[in-house]
Amino acid sequence: MESKIETLRLRCRRVVGFYLFFVLMLGSTCASAGTGLESAITISLLCCAAIATLPVIFLNIGLHHAIKLVSPNSSSAGSAQALFSSIVCTPFEAALVLPAINIVITRKILNKFSLEYPGPSRIE
Repeated sequence: MESKIETLRLRCRRVVGFYLFFVLMLGSTCASAGTGLESAITISLLCCAAIATLPVIFLNIGLHHAIKLVSPNSSSAGSAQALFSSIVCTPFEAALVLPAINIVITRKILNKFSLEYPGPSRIE
């Protein structure tokens, strides 16, 4: 069980890193477009956000699989939701909303695990 929790924690950490980079790039794009900066800056920031979209979506699917290994009944967002969101909305929305859902679910699972198994093997 602890190896599954370690895998979940590691995948969550990866998703959080890429997710924060993606949100930063998307926010910078919106801010530069809103303030009327040079179009080359806005386009380059948008390209960085677009490049970061796919890794966020794929890492989110990996996090979904790790969540299902630990807690099969949890309602995490996986590949079907990512595909649906990418087709109906845009990949930007899929990379913005779905990882946030899975990160919250992961934090709940990790907090529950740390409360059930306190002591030297506690995962923080």
